[in-house]
Amino acid sequence: ADALGISAELLYRWRTAEKKNGKLAFPGHGKEALTPEQKRIRELENALKDVRIERDILKKAVGIFQQTIEMKYRFIKKNRPFYSVVKMSRTLQVSTSGYYRWLSRPKSCRKRQKEELQHAIKECYDNHEGRAGSPTVTHDLRDYEKWKSISRSRVAREMHAMSLRCKTKKRFVVTTDSKHSMPVAPNLLNRDFEQEYPNRAWVSDITYLPVKNRWMYLV
Repeated sequence: ADALGISAELLYRWRTAEKKNGKLAFPGHGKEALTPEQKRIRELENALKDVRIERDILKKAVGIFQQTIEMKYRFIKKNRPFYSVVKMSRTLQVSTSGYYRWLSRPKSCRKRQKEELQHAIKECYDNHEGRAGSPTVTHDLRDYEKWKSISRSRVAREMHAMSLRCKTKKRFVVTTDSKHSMPVAPNLLNRDFEQEYPNRAWVSDITYLPVKNRWMYLV
C-alpha cells in the first residue's frame, strides 16, 4: 500500500473485489462491476424509470396534445424543474431544438401587451383584496389612458386565464334557535369533566340537518 501510495483499506477492498468478481472487478472509469445478469437488471430498471417518468408527464399534460406547439413549449418551460427537456419533448412529440429556438425568440408586440394587461389586472384585483370581478376591474382599468377602451369581456377572459375570481364573504348561518317555548334539557354536567369514577359522565357531539323550514339535530 505504501509503495502504491494508497491506503491499506483501499488495497484490501481491491483484493476483496478481485477475489469475488475476477476480471469484472475493475471495469474502469469508476463504474461498478456487474455481471451480465446484473447489467440486464440495471437496463430494465432504467427502462422502467423512463416509463414512469413518461407516465407522470402524460398525467400532467392532459389536454396538451390537442393544443398548439407553443402550448407544448410552455408546458415544457413550466415543468423544467421536474423533468428533463429531452424526455418532455419526446413524450409531447415536439422538437428539442425547436423548443430552445422558441425559448430564445424575442416576445412579440401582442404578447408584451397581453402581459402588461395581465399585470394591470392583477394590480387592480389586489387593490380590492380579491373582492373584485371583471366589471369592477374593467371600471378601474378605464381610468388609465392606455386601457380606456378595454372591454369587460376581454378582462373577463384574462381573469379566467389567470384564475382570478371574485372572493365572496361566506354568509353566516344561524343554527341555534333559543327563542322557543319547547322544553330544554337541564345541563347536568355543567362542564364538570373531572369525575371520580368511570362512566359517570358521557360526552358526545351533535350535527344539524335542514328539514323543510327548520333544523333537526342529530346526536
